[in-house]
Amino acid sequence: MANSLGLRHVAAVLLLTVLSLGLSCAPPPPRDTHDADVRSITEGELLWVRDWSTRDTEGIVARYADEATVMPPDSPPASGREAIRETVKQYVRDGSFAFNFETKAVEVARSGDYGYVQGTYTLTTTGAATKKPVTDRGSYLRIYRKQLNGGWKVSYEIRASSLPLGSQP
Repeated sequence: MANSLGLRHVAAVLLLTVLSLGLSCAPPPPRDTHDADVRSITEGELLWVRDWSTRDTEGIVARYADEATVMPPDSPPASGREAIRETVKQYVRDGSFAFNFETKAVEVARSGDYGYVQGTYTLTTTGAATKKPVTDRGSYLRIYRKQLNGGWKVSYEIRASSLPLGSQP
């Protein structure tokens, strides 16, 4: 009987030791990737300017998440990669088309899952009424989401035009 109490005591002490070790071993804090994430998004924006300037439809569309929504001024939103592709095709087919944007701010959430880019843009297209080039200047906001592979894709984009409502190209 005494031997069985001793074994129970040893088992109880061992169990408590294992439990206390398990409870005191919190997982390490997540690796801080903020600066690398900001750099990655910023570099992607620069490459995206190149894709727009060369009218590379697939390169442009590849930067959007599958479920992304783009909200251009004075136009209905384009939701999903196929709708975005059609919108991009309309732009790049335009003989007057030129699009440039300049990033003003990039930030990534502490969680590392989301980020945003704010900037300004210049877009020239052929005016529907005049059939002449029309240049729009405005601002934009893009919401990025980190992908499982660690890359970043745009989930939402909205552009605010400086042109009066109804006069966008």
